[in-house]
Order: sequence, then structure tokens, then C-alpha cells
Amino acid sequence: MAVYSLILAFLSFLTVWLCGAGTMVSAIGAGLGFLAFQKSKKLNGSGRGLAIGGMNRANGAVVALGLVLRLFLGGAMVVGGSS
Repeated sequence: MAVYSLILAFLSFLTVWLCGAGTMVSAIGAGLGFLAFQKSKKLNGSGRGLAIGGMNRANGAVVALGLVLRLFLGGAMVVGGSS
């Protein structure tokens, strides 16, 4: 599960340009990462690093890129609408 979380985290970064698909993939990846993290507690920490990496990468990449896009496109709309 932790490996799937990390794979989905990278896919979410690649699909963030597709009308919210990156956000959906990111949410699934973060959920799998959380479940894998909970499961790693029972397995003496096996896969814990991958689970944390998947959760952080999934949420951090999409949120940061989404904010940059919002600021860039929002700024372009404000400048374009002021004429």
C-alpha cells in the first residue's frame, strides 16, 4: 500500500493539469499513505518511510502547484479584467 501511495503521489503531480484529476489522484494517494502508515505500526515500522513519503509528496506537490497556478491565473485575470 505504501508503494501505491508513492506512485499515486507522483501521478498526481503529473495529472494536476487535467481539470482536477490530480487532486482526486492526490486524495487517493494520501488516503492510501495514511492506511499504510497505520498498518506499518502493526508491522514494526515496515514501509513507514514510503507511507510518509507518499502522503507528503501527494499533498505537498499538488497543493503547492495548485497555489502557484491560482496565483498566476488569478493575477492574469485581474490584470486582464482591469481594462
